[in-house]
Parts: sequence; structure tokens; C-alpha cells
Amino acid sequence: MHPTREPEDPTEALGLVRRYLNATYRIAQAAMGAKDLQELYGQIHAIVRDLMPAENLYFALWDRTTGTVSFPYFVDAVDPVPPPRTFRRGLTEYVLRTEQPLLLDQEVLKRLEASGDVEPIGADSLDWLGAPLVGAQGVFGAMAIQIYEGNRRYTLEEQDLLVFVSGQVAMAIERRAAEEALLAERGLFVGGPVMVVKWRVAEGWPVDYVSPNVLAILGYSPDDLVSGRVLYDSLVHPQDVAAIHKAAAGYKAQGLTHYEQQYRLRNAAGEYRWFYDFSTIVAGQGSDPGYHLGYLLDLTDRRQAEEALRHTQKLESLGVLAGGIAHDFNNLLTVMLGNLNLAQLRLPDTSPARPYLANMEATVLRATELTKQMLAYSGRGHFQVKPHDLNAVVRNLTHLLEVSISKKVRLQLDLEPTLPAIQADAAQLQQVVMNLVTNASDAIGDQAGTIHITTSVQHLDARILRNEYRSDAPQPGRHVVLEVEDTGSGMAAEVMERIFDPFFTTKATGRGLGLSAMLGILRGHGAGLNIASQVGRGSRFKLCFPTVDEAALPAAHEDPAPNQMPLHGLVLLVDDEEQIIEATGQALESLGFRVVAARDGLEALDRFQEHRKDLRLVLMDLTMPRMDGREAFQAMRGLDPVIPVVLSSGFTEQDSLQTFPDGGPAGFLQKPYQLKDLRTAIERALGS
Repeated sequence: MHPTREPEDPTEALGLVRRYLNATYRIAQAAMGAKDLQELYGQIHAIVRDLMPAENLYFALWDRTTGTVSFPYFVDAVDPVPPPRTFRRGLTEYVLRTEQPLLLDQEVLKRLEASGDVEPIGADSLDWLGAPLVGAQGVFGAMAIQIYEGNRRYTLEEQDLLVFVSGQVAMAIERRAAEEALLAERGLFVGGPVMVVKWRVAEGWPVDYVSPNVLAILGYSPDDLVSGRVLYDSLVHPQDVAAIHKAAAGYKAQGLTHYEQQYRLRNAAGEYRWFYDFSTIVAGQGSDPGYHLGYLLDLTDRRQAEEALRHTQKLESLGVLAGGIAHDFNNLLTVMLGNLNLAQLRLPDTSPARPYLANMEATVLRATELTKQMLAYSGRGHFQVKPHDLNAVVRNLTHLLEVSISKKVRLQLDLEPTLPAIQADAAQLQQVVMNLVTNASDAIGDQAGTIHITTSVQHLDARILRNEYRSDAPQPGRHVVLEVEDTGSGMAAEVMERIFDPFFTTKATGRGLGLSAMLGILRGHGAGLNIASQVGRGSRFKLCFPTVDEAALPAAHEDPAPNQMPLHGLVLLVDDEEQIIEATGQALESLGFRVVAARDGLEALDRFQEHRKDLRLVLMDLTMPRMDGREAFQAMRGLDPVIPVVLSSGFTEQDSLQTFPDGGPAGFLQKPYQLKDLRTAIERALGS
């Protein structure tokens, strides 16, 4: 049994009071000085250990919502730290359930176990003393001490002392937990993305409070705004001020207490940023007009990303449309060129109609160049990609550039001496540089000015490539950067938004697809683009190309065309356009072939098997109904891999054959093609 001992004289009673007061003081000091709850638990353990045997002490916290008991502090010579557990029938739960202290020896323990009030959990102790932690909302935890060996036992006096201490500890824990929650909440305002502002309804919208993270978000200290040195109204973009006040007044007139707006604020660096503002209207009493409490989130990066996505989707949609139109237009041009070449073939050299046909042929070939631009815009242009030195491409163009621009414009080159190679098509690169320089010259106009071309090597990470260079699939690492900067008239924001639209121009007469085709070329090269322009100050175009480890190749010379061979035999012509069948069939016959035709892949396979022994060649379109040219080609290779197949399409060879396995077709003809192109492709296929 636990002895009961009351103080026998006033001196002893006074000593007991001093112990209580000392414990209270030390617990209060610990609560104020501890940096967190864990440190507070440790300091309280030391205080209790000075009052009574408490080498083994733990705190248990009870989450009533989940019914879970956890042990944030547990020091014990025998048992390990228990994990959080559901509410059971242990000694800790008994104290929590009864909300009373418990002084326990072996005799009391056996009685409680026999009655089913508790069940054994953990090692048995000789003496166990627990007290509930009672807060403003009731019991939320318990603290317990226990003895495993020796003759020392807890007294009722020590039980009363632990109950007193537990009351002080409960207040300290609740206060400290509240402080930590407040600090965590304040941390949201210091480092979080949401800025809180309280405005008075008065001239200039004076600020009564602003969260500390305004310094990180806008670059102003809270005191700048609260003191009035910086008026909130002065930070709002001039174009947004009237709309904000009008909307706020309208919401208030409707009796609404909450409203949402988006507007721009100027930061300390002078840059305007977009913010989403969710505000609450709090009405005042009497002469007090009240205030607005706003929660502001910086939307600038998200708006820019959304705008970039919309722009990319718009360009992709236009690219798909342009590619489809170019493909169908190439089919029509194939018929026109085929019939025109046949007419030229059948007319004598002295015919007066020949000049007219030559003019028609030149016009059709100009239309062919337009479809090539449309394919370039769609990112499906004809690329012969090799390692190239960008400096060499620019230098080779210098003379042509100088004669293409106004004599009042000075062309200045600043090329980094040693550039790594880039994978590119030289002709397409030349077109890009020409477009940029001629546009820069047009922007300068009849005035004197300078076009500055710079090359450099830079290391660009994924963030810069995505945000600054509008790269859809950034390849972080070394890039060769080409800059073309002019001192021209610059571009307004509304012009910047449309410069890549097909056929958009600010000139009196347009020049085709221009920058939109250039954008398609850059997409095809995996390159990025950054544009900066200011009205009256000029424009700067920066292009970045991923580098490659290979060295740039010297300029290649085309192989001479093979000697013309006599052409004869049977050709299988496959196309779903009847006019192409007719025009190309006559062209093949004029070359000396006999022709058998098919309108789709399935019919082509039937004709192939029917005439396989006599066939010298197959000329087949790629895009057809029922079975396309790709599937038909693979089936023909399975039937007879010896018969050469020449494929044809309104798209480029690179785009059309990129999914073909090794050992593709014997040749490729991009529509539209002339009779001489048809003959060359056939001769090469038969010669292979």
C-alpha cells in the first residue's frame, strides 16, 4: 500500500508550498524558453525528476477525432517507444477514460485486470503513477512515471504533486502548441505565395496590414505600405484602376461580401505582375466606412505559361491546316505539271505556244515554292540535317545579305571565333537568317541604321529554354545562340502577338509566310526563339540551337546525274487521285513504259501479284484510302523484295519515310514533280 503522510508542522508545510511554487516557476520558464515541444518535454522531465523518482517518464497525447494515442516523449529503461495506437485498455487509456490520476502497485493492477478495466501492455512495473493532462477542451493527454526495481514507492503526496504538475504542464503544452501553430501559420505568410492585404475604404486605399511576404513578392516592406510611403493604388496598373474600383463598388452595391478580380501590380523593380485577388468586404459601423481583406496570389507565371500553351496550340493547329493544304495543293500541282510537261513534249520547238507554256511552268514552280513554305511552317519541311558551323552559314550569306538590304543600313557581324557544330539543314538556316535580316532592314526603312548579327555559346537550363525561348521539348545543355538585333521602329504588343500568323504583315505588300515559315523551320530543328522589341527602339531575335559533338562537315558536292538509260517494261502506278493516274500514266508512257494502275493499297496488292513476273517498277502514293502506301509497300516487300518501289507524297521525304525500317523504298518523289524529276527517280531506282 502507498503511505499517506501529511505535513506535521508549519515549517514542513511551508517547504511543501515552496516545492509547488518552485515547480510552477520552472515549468513556466521552460514553456517560455523551449524552442519546441520536444525540448519542453525534456525540461519538464528534468523538473519532475527533481521532485520524485522519475527516471522512467512519458507523455501520451490523445486525438479524440481519430481515437489515436501517440507518445511524443517516451523515456523508459525497459520498454521501447511504442508506436501510435488506437484507443485500447492500457493504463494510459484508463487515466484518459476516467479523467482521474492513478497510483498503481501490483495489488491494484491485478484488481483492475481482473475486472477488465485494463489489460497488460508492456513490461510490468513495481509502481506506476499517472495523471491526466486537462486543457480548455477537456482531457487531451496523460503523463506517467514508473519504478521497475528497488524499495522506493510513490506516495499520495507525490500523486498530488504530479497532479499539480500535470495541470501546469497541460497549460504549458497547450500554450506552446498554440504558439507553434501560430508560427506555422505566420510561416505561410512569410514564405508562402499568398499575400494578405487589409485596405480601408478611403482615398488611395490606405493599407492597415500586409503580410510579411510582400517583401518577397513585390519587393516592398510591410512598413512601406502601412506607413503610406507607397500607396497601394499607385501600384495598380493604370489600365486596371478604374475597372477595380467600379467592380468593387458594384459588388458592394449588390450586398456581396466576397468578390474575385485579376489585375496587375507594379513591383519595386518596376515590373507589372498579374495577381488573383479574392477579397472580403467588411462593413463599418456608424461613420466607419469599413475595410476590404484581400488574399492575393501572383498569377504571372501561370498566365504566361497558359498564353504560351494557347499560342503553341494555335500555331500547331495552323501548322496541321497548312500541312494538309500543302499536301492537297501538291497533288493538284502534280497534275498541272504533268499535263504541262506532256504538252511541251508533244509540241515542236518552233510552236508559238511554247513561251506561254514556259510561263505557265514558271508560275506552277512558284506555287511549288509556296507549298514548300507552308510545309516548313507546319514543321514538315524538307531538311537535309548535317553538322554545320553556324558562323560559316552566316559568312557565306554576307554578300547576299548586303545587297538585299538598304544601302543606308550597316551590317555588323560579331561572331564567336570557335563555335561547336549544330545539326541543321544549311538551306533552311540560310532562309532563317535571310528572313530575319530582311525584316530588320524593312523595320529600319529609309533611315540610317544598324543590323547586328551575333553568335555565341551558352549553357541553357530547362527553365530558361521553356520560359524564355518557348521551347516545347527543351534539351538542357550547351546551345549555339544566334542574335539578330536592329535599330528599327520596333513592334507594339499587338503586332508581337501576330507576327507568326501566316501571311500577316505590316508592310504595304506581303512576302508570303515569312516568320511563320521560319518558326516551322525552328521547330523542325528543335531550336528555341526569344523576341524582345520596343516601339522606337528596335527588335532583337535570339535563336538557340542544341550543339552536337560531331565536327561540321565541308560543303558537299552533288553527285552527277547518271547517264540516261533506255526505259521500257511494265510499271504499276498507284494513286487515289484519278487525274494523277491519268497525267502520270501518260508521262510514264512517254518515257517508254507500259502502265497498269491501282487506286488504293489493296487494289495495288492484287495488281502486284497478278503482274509480278512482268513488273519492272512500282510508283506508289503514300496517302490512300483502305490501305495506305506504307502498308502496301511492306506487303509487296514480303511478296517480292527485288521489284523496286518508288514512293511519292505531297509531304517531304524526311517526314514521309521517318517511320520506315532499314531497307526502305528504292526512291522517293515529292509532289509536285516535273517529267525530268520522274525520269531521274526511275533511273536511280532501276540502277540501284
